[in-house]
Amino acid sequence: MKAVATLASGQVPTLVWIKDFAIHQTPLAADYTVFQWSCDDQVDRDLRNFFLKISAKMNFEQAVSDAVKDRFYLSDFHFGQRQAGGLGLAYLLHTTAVSLPSEEYWRQTHVQVRHTWLENSGMEREKEVKVPNLSTMTHVTVISDEMAGRDQAALKEQPVILAQRKANCFPHLTFGLDIDPQTAELSVAILNLARGKLITLDGAVRNWRLEGTEKPALPMVHTESEATMQRYGNKREFRSISGQRNIFRLHAMIGSGYRIHFRIDKPNKTLEIGYIGKHLPVVTFH
Repeated sequence: MKAVATLASGQVPTLVWIKDFAIHQTPLAADYTVFQWSCDDQVDRDLRNFFLKISAKMNFEQAVSDAVKDRFYLSDFHFGQRQAGGLGLAYLLHTTAVSLPSEEYWRQTHVQVRHTWLENSGMEREKEVKVPNLSTMTHVTVISDEMAGRDQAALKEQPVILAQRKANCFPHLTFGLDIDPQTAELSVAILNLARGKLITLDGAVRNWRLEGTEKPALPMVHTESEATMQRYGNKREFRSISGQRNIFRLHAMIGSGYRIHFRIDKPNKTLEIGYIGKHLPVVTFH
């Protein structure tokens, strides 16, 4: 559950049930079930509350589109000789399966599944597919990178979806409340440049977290001069993710006429992006 909470990065994921499955009665150890774990005062309360929140979220009928349900019902998924419907649904939804590391094969970051399905013509097809699988904390970085890479590729094809997909594309960054209206005014060309710079910043925070250094190594990043801050500091004040107004003094260049302004959030080991747009006014010296 800690791995799921870490991968979610503050978002609330949806668990999709394929059928009535007594997950709460699943044994975690001898005479110790998931239900007992969820009521155990020795377990971190936030983790228990997180589990209760997502385990009651949705079921198969509510969460999955008709197109995916139809494809699922016309398919068989097998892991070895076992039915693997959960892994199969994760594959069809292009998402991640969550499992308990009760046996060695559930400790893999990807589980190979045999997918057999009927086409509209009635012809049967079969192929081997690999499904991302999350069961331990060691999986989080690998799967997070894979998910972000997939979303970043989609963003490259459609830069205009930056506002909707920013949290998925850049999981190590946070974004202030003023970002969406700012990016709505940018051209496709500038959004593409912004995407590349955000990938660089996201990677820097990822490395910062993995290496445990005091501060992130940020390539090609600048801070505004004191003279500029004294005269135009208010122009660099934007709403943070909490709604509070903060100064975003650091910036990265997007071409020659646009900037990304951000601040370092050391307690949460992230960069918060406050502004993406045209070059803000500065004091120049001649």
